[in-house]
Order: sequence, then structure tokens, then C-alpha cells
Amino acid sequence: MNSKYKYINKYKTYIIHSLIFGLVLLGVYFLTQVGVPYNGIELFIRKSIVCILASFIVQAVVGHPLFSRKSIPSAIVFLSWLGYIGFKVMTFHMGAGFRFYENELLIGGYGFLAFILLDHLYEISSYNRMIGCLSDVLKLFVLLPIAVELVHYFIYGYPIVFDEMMAVYNTNFQEAYEWFMQYMGIVPVLGISFLLLFAVYLLGGVRKAALSGDCGACSASLRKRIIAGFLFIAAIYYPCIMLLETDCTGYFYDAYCYSQSLEKYAVNADEMSGRIAFYDAQMMSDKPHTVVMVIGESACRDKMSAYNPLYQYDNTPWLKQMKGNNDFVVLENAYSCQSLTQRVLENALTEMSMYNDKAVLESMNLIDVAKAKGYKTYWITDMVVEETLSAFFVTNAMRADVLMAEEKAYDEAMLECLGSINPEENNFIVFHGRGSHGKYRNRYPEDRRMFMDDNVDAEYSNAILYVDDFLKYIYEFGVDRLNMQMMLYFADHGENLQTGHGPSDHSFDKVRIPVFAYFGKDYQKVNKTRFERLKARQDWFYTNDMIYNTLCGLMNAESGFYDSGEDLSNENFKFKKEDLYTFDREVKVINDPNLQNYK
Repeated sequence: MNSKYKYINKYKTYIIHSLIFGLVLLGVYFLTQVGVPYNGIELFIRKSIVCILASFIVQAVVGHPLFSRKSIPSAIVFLSWLGYIGFKVMTFHMGAGFRFYENELLIGGYGFLAFILLDHLYEISSYNRMIGCLSDVLKLFVLLPIAVELVHYFIYGYPIVFDEMMAVYNTNFQEAYEWFMQYMGIVPVLGISFLLLFAVYLLGGVRKAALSGDCGACSASLRKRIIAGFLFIAAIYYPCIMLLETDCTGYFYDAYCYSQSLEKYAVNADEMSGRIAFYDAQMMSDKPHTVVMVIGESACRDKMSAYNPLYQYDNTPWLKQMKGNNDFVVLENAYSCQSLTQRVLENALTEMSMYNDKAVLESMNLIDVAKAKGYKTYWITDMVVEETLSAFFVTNAMRADVLMAEEKAYDEAMLECLGSINPEENNFIVFHGRGSHGKYRNRYPEDRRMFMDDNVDAEYSNAILYVDDFLKYIYEFGVDRLNMQMMLYFADHGENLQTGHGPSDHSFDKVRIPVFAYFGKDYQKVNKTRFERLKARQDWFYTNDMIYNTLCGLMNAESGFYDSGEDLSNENFKFKKEDLYTFDREVKVINDPNLQNYK
């Protein structure tokens, strides 16, 4: 009889603990949720009921209440996710507005149950060391997104956004390594690595302390171990899936899916390019000529002497000289549409911009326009194409007639390719190198180091100076040997020398960019009105997502895939500085603090 009451009391305790568990889930949800529609609340309640029932089953299997000493190692996961939700809500006042809000709770809830099962399996397998280590590592894995978010917050003061995960997904090992070395340094990187190992050690210590002591079932039957293992897999499945639908990990998964969808672009572009019909067949010159477009990397005009005469380093002597050359148009107020390469080039190289509703997969690109206009197209890069196949600019590069891609240490190696260009053909050449991307010290050889100060500004200025020499060589070679009639340079984005160019903090030095163009004499004769109009607009405000339409206009390549309103050289250009945005339309250009005294 006593055993019967003991049996009843045990399950009564399990029911009470399950109800408390459910009340915690629902309580946190209702205390922090803001603006969730009725059907969203109803859905979460249904999910919570399932989780509550699962908690009762887990208790029945492991033979101890949910909230007991043996559950302490697993409770770390639960409490960490609850704390993460509170942090997000209080810090960013996001309520239910942040991504897939209910998933954050259920990751913690199901993770709690899953690790109770795994620790039970460790216990009934005679404290098997391998199972114990697996438990510690998996706990860290489930907690890692929280750690990443917190580190990001303390660096930038903002939550992780999709565009950053796009950049992470599309980077390569070398670029990632250089980023860590430039903006964190070897000591913080080693420190973080040590902390991760120490976290595993601490989790193991908590596990051993919580599960130590006399255990009558420490060598349970194989059947019981199989049941515990199966239930663990069933329980851990949900939080692992939900990790793909929460903040940083979810955005990374979105980046993966988005990049995979770009595989369709080649098919769409083939179909669209067959429909290009130019309004005017005339070329910019009657003679064989060359057009060059150079995509700059991480160039901030604030830190270029050609734009900022008071800057401490004279790092753009050639461009400064060319500003006095009447053949050059140097835009003084250009901004990037975003501060990440992938997102910028999706806009700059295609019809898509912040000011229209076009999707990148349905937008015409500059390479196909140039090919249709009669140019032989070249894409020249010193980056490893195979490591960034998912990036849109690589998809674009592979549409060129000739792709010259060979990894080299410095950008000037790309200049060797100019010798293979036939001057008797009409050529459209795109250069895309590393420019002044961090780590700045790696962007130029030691014998080209001009500024000797031991600081990041000097390193960055040396990289900018190296690019200035690179552009000078292209200009002189193009004019002398390729009848170059146009050379356009624009930076993808700017740079903050402390934090790089991540978009989270909306720092304007990450989007203030240099843009300039050279025009040959033949071009100026044939397109006199257009050239003079562009020359008169050097002080106008402009964002680089309009590069596609501007270049189409400059190349006399207007078609059904062209918008004159985004062509700075066209009389119909429709934007004033008050109309322009940056950071993917999240911030207005007029909010730039440097414009406070601008007339």
C-alpha cells in the first residue's frame, strides 16, 4: 500500500513540475510579447502544451523530478535562453518583434528536456566518458548563438542582421582570418578560444557534481539505454531545427537558402538578355574602344586626401591631380546603398535598387547589357572564385566572355591581364580586387609602404595609396594602348577603422564612398550634352545602387531594362539628397551628421 502511495505521489510530483515548467514558458511569453496576433498566441499555447506533455514523459523515463539536482546541468540551457529573451526585450525593446520569438523559448524548453535525457543516459551507462563529453559539447553548441549575439552586441551595440550573415556565408577562410586579426587581434581570438574550451570544462564540472553519488541504476539494461537515447534524439531534434529559425543562426540559414537560389539567375538572365532592344544602336565611339569599370573595396572618402585635404596622410596623389583634369568627373557626395559587398553589388550591377521593387533574380545585369551592345566582356579578379561561388558578384562574373580569376597576394597582379586585351575590339572590362579591405597591412607589399607610423590609419592609408597607384596604371595603360573612352571607379562601401563595415551600427563612414569617371575625347564629342550634364552634377548626391542605370546611360545602352530616373547623366534623374537612402533603405542620407551644416 505504501509503495502504491509512493508511486502516486511520484507521478503527482511530476505533474506539478510539468505544470510549473509550462507556467514558466507561458509566463515569460506573455510578460515579454508585444504585438503578437491572436493566432500567434494560440499557436504558441498549443506548442507549449506539447512541450509540457513531453516534460512529464521525460520525468517518467529518467525517474526524477524536472527541477532537481540532477537537472541542474540541463537547466543552464533553459535559463540561458530565458535570459537571452529578457536581454533582447530590455536592450532593444523588441518584444515579439524579433525573429520567430516563440522559437527562442522552445529551444530552451526542449533543450532542457533533451539534455536531462542525455545526462540520464550518461548516468545509466556507468558514467561513460564519451557520452558525458558529448553532452557538454552539445550544450555549448545550443548556447553558442547566445554567446555570438552577446559578443556582437558588446562590439556594435546592435543585434545581428541578415546582411551580416550574408557576408559571413559568402566570405572565405582567408578573409575571415584577416577580419579577426584586423578588428579583434590575436589575443582576443585566443581568449575567445580559451573561453569556449573553459565553458566545456565548466559544463563538465557541473555535470559531474550534479550526477555524482550513489546510483542504483548506473548500469541499466541495454533496452533502457536505447530508449533514453532514442528519446534524446527526438527531444533534441526540435531545438536543432529551431536554431535555423532564430536570430544569427537563422539568418545564416537564410543566407544559405538565398545564395542557393542565385543558381537560377543564369537561366533567367539568358532569357532576359535575349529581349534586350536598345533605343539607339550608336556606340560611344566610332572606333574600337574600351570601357573599364573598377569595383573598389572598403574605401572611405573621409580618409582619402583627394576628398579630405586635411587628412593626415596624402594617400591619393594621382586622384587629387585628376580632379583638376577636365576629362574627369569626381562625385563629391556619393554614398553606398549598403555597407556589405554582396548586398551592394546585387544592386550596383543590376536593375535592382533601393528605389524600385525589382528582385535580383529578375533584374538585368551590366555584363549582359555590355555583351548585347557589342562589347567583349572581361571580369578580372585576384580572389578565389571557387570559395565564393554563392556570392552574386561571382554569378555575374561568370557571365563575362572571359573570366580571369587567379588568387594573387596583391591587386597589381591583375594588371598583367591588360596585355592580353585586343585593342582592335570593343572591350568592357571589370576589375574586382581586394582594394583596401581589412586586414589593411596585407593589401600592399612592404616596399610600397609609404607611411611609417605604427597605427591603423597609416596602414589603411598605405592600402589606399596602393589602390591609387593601381588606378593610375589602368588609366595610363587604357588611354595609351586600348583607346579607353570611359573608366568608372566606385567603392562598394566605406570603412570604419575600428569596427570594419558591418551595418549594425549605421556608422556613416561605412557608406561615404569615392566615385569618379574618366571620359575620352571621342566620348565627349559624341556625347557632349551627357558629359557636360554629368560634369555639372559633381556635387549632386548619389547612391551606388544607381550605377547600373547610370552606366547604361553613359554607354548609350538604354533599353527596356533601363530607368532614366536613376541615371545621373540623364535629364530625367529624379533624386535630391532628401530622397536618398543608405543601409538598405533603413537610414536617410540627410541624417549623415557631416551634412548638418551642408547647404
